[in-house]
Amino acid sequence: MTLIKLSYPKTRLKEDFRKMIEHRLYSIEKWIQGEQTENKILLCTPKCATMYMLKGYEVFDFHESLGMEPEQLCEHSHKQLLNV
Repeated sequence: MTLIKLSYPKTRLKEDFRKMIEHRLYSIEKWIQGEQTENKILLCTPKCATMYMLKGYEVFDFHESLGMEPEQLCEHSHKQLLNV
């Protein structure tokens, strides 16, 4: 009788959960002399939203205002959902 050793790929499930990154839904607006020049709806990290604030954009956090839980994604992403 011969025993066959089965090998399964090593899962990285625990590691993937440790790398989860918080993403929130933001409205990003740019105003110049009372006129709106840019309006975007973004799903991005709080760090990314902070960079927009530092560049002079108005940032509104939908997740915080609606009491929603932030999205947890495996990678840094910057998804533009709407550009007006």
